[in-house]
Parts: sequence; structure tokens; C-alpha cells
Amino acid sequence: MDERDSAADKRETRRRGTQLEAAIFQATWEELEETGYNRLTMENVAARANTSKPVLYRRFSGKGELVLAAIRSRVPTPEEEIPNTGELRADLLAVMENMNRNLKRIGPKTLHGLMVDLGDRSLTDMLFPSGRSHHTVQTILRRAEERGEVELGRLPLRILALPADLMRHEILMSYEPVSDEAIREIVDEIVLPLIRIHMAERT
Repeated sequence: MDERDSAADKRETRRRGTQLEAAIFQATWEELEETGYNRLTMENVAARANTSKPVLYRRFSGKGELVLAAIRSRVPTPEEEIPNTGELRADLLAVMENMNRNLKRIGPKTLHGLMVDLGDRSLTDMLFPSGRSHHTVQTILRRAEERGEVELGRLPLRILALPADLMRHEILMSYEPVSDEAIREIVDEIVLPLIRIHMAERT
């Protein structure tokens, strides 16, 4: 440990917990915006956050984990952005557009870098955690049921995962945010027709 790292460690006795974490995440976002994911380094983040590399490595195994944690701190989860437009199709489009907007905020280069460093599973689980995405779609369908658009009891549980699963597939194929056209196709040509089929089969 050099003198700079030692001095930074001493400062952390006065700056811990959420305050230190917020400074690290802010520095990470600033580095991403200025240099991009590929050129981001733990050393530069530490310097910008006025801390040391050992402090970062005690919290994160490497650049990928650090950036992923910074994304988690900034990007809303699906359950924090549940739309309520008054119509099922519009709600499904809105929730998928919210997911896509968050992907665009992260940026394709950062997205690709994280997939290379962490593997597809870690990143997609962060973006579309199964439990949260299920809750989001279930809430949308429950509201649709209250409006008389569907009957939840007639729909298979797999439908709850379908929107996020299809978004995940599109991301892994292109490593970029999904186009607006693809989102409409997912809703209009896959999700809604499947819902209608199950509703018709069980009448």
C-alpha cells in the first residue's frame, strides 16, 4: 500500500457506509460518462471518489461488480415503475419501454462490457430479476382483471415471465437496447395473442 492509499484509508474512518458508497457510485457514473466502460479503471474511480483502491476491492471484486452496483443504485427496479394507464396493452408497452429506457441509460457499450466481464446471467438477472418482473406483470394483469379484460385464474404462470424473458432474449442477441418496433411486436404478436388464446380455450 502506498502513501496515497494509506491516507485514503485514514479518511474512511470519517466517511463510511452510505456516504462512502454514494461517493463511489457517483465517481463510477462520472467515469463511465467521461471515459466509457472499457477505459474505466478502479484506480481512477478511487481517485475521483477521494478514496483508495484497497477500499474499492474490499467492497467489489473488480470493475464489473463495481459498475453493476452503481447501476443498481441508479436504475429503478421494474416494481418501482409499474404503469397504470387503464388498458392492458398500454400497460405492457409501458413496462417494457421502462425496461428499455433503463437499458439506454446504461448504454450499449457498458452493457456489452458487463456481459463480457460478468457473463450474461449476472447482468440480465440484475436488469430483469424474475421475482420483481413477475410481480410487475402480475400487478398489471390483476388491474386488467378488475377492468374485465382478463381472468387471472385462466392464465398460466409462465405468462408472468414472458415479457422479461423476451426482452432478455433480444438483449442477448444484439447486446443493445431493444427497438420500439420489437417491443410492439413482442406485445402485439406474442404476449397479447397468447393471453387471448388461453382466455378463449377456457371459456
